[in-house]
Amino acid sequence: HLENIGRYMNHGVDIRLAANIVRKQDYGISAYVNFSYNRDKVLELFDGRDTWFEPGSQLGYIVGKPITFVVPIYKGINSQTGHPEWYVPGKDISVTAKDDGKVVDEWSNTLEQNTEVAVYTPVTGGWGVEGRWKGFYLTADFAFALDKHMLSLDKQYYENDYYIRDKKQNFNGSRKLFDYWKEPGDVAEFPSLDYVRSQGKVHQSTYLDTKLLENASFMRLKNLTVGYRLPQEMLKKQSFLTSAKIYFAGRNLVTFTKFRGIDPEVNQNAAFGVNPNTKQVSVGIEIGF
Repeated sequence: HLENIGRYMNHGVDIRLAANIVRKQDYGISAYVNFSYNRDKVLELFDGRDTWFEPGSQLGYIVGKPITFVVPIYKGINSQTGHPEWYVPGKDISVTAKDDGKVVDEWSNTLEQNTEVAVYTPVTGGWGVEGRWKGFYLTADFAFALDKHMLSLDKQYYENDYYIRDKKQNFNGSRKLFDYWKEPGDVAEFPSLDYVRSQGKVHQSTYLDTKLLENASFMRLKNLTVGYRLPQEMLKKQSFLTSAKIYFAGRNLVTFTKFRGIDPEVNQNAAFGVNPNTKQVSVGIEIGF
């Protein structure tokens, strides 16, 4: 049977402002902005627990805190050995431990600990402008998200020498894999090939850890329309057409983000095999009789 076994708070504020900045007969400019701020907090867990880490989900529930990601914390590539290193968690994995003196070069899910990175995006919104001058018009709509984080699970395959060289897997690889450690002193993103292809042990270039946990904050031009309407003064000179316009329309034309996954706008905490928002461009003529 199902029952409520805890308490969870989710609260925030939504604001929308719109204004006609300039409003004349032949031209005008208007704009809007909407803003949403939301925070969550675990208030109570079952059996009087203070923490609960959902198995296989990389999600942590800690009383008094937002739901957070729980994965091994990646330190980086050791510049002397070419091996990747992860921080060893403390006895209480709800407390983040990042002691440079306590690291290992073998990945394990036993290294999972609280990252203190919230699962749900606190700030989202959008803004837009609309302008007209005589028969010409323009509209532009932007969407944004701030402090958004996602596990880019796709990277575990296309940024991983292990899956690229596996004939059964046959994944395409990213050019970023060329940045691998070659000799002592190298500052590289990926471990040495000797480590990845070592005999007797199966190693990967990329594991499920904080390296996949990316800042997916973004701003995207969702819609852009530029067009021209034939003035009514010209249409009045004939009786065939009642309206006419030509326009260019585009969707998702430009995205500003540091996210290296396929699409930062995915509305979930992990991106894997999802269909991204596509760029769309069209030119049209609209006439009325």
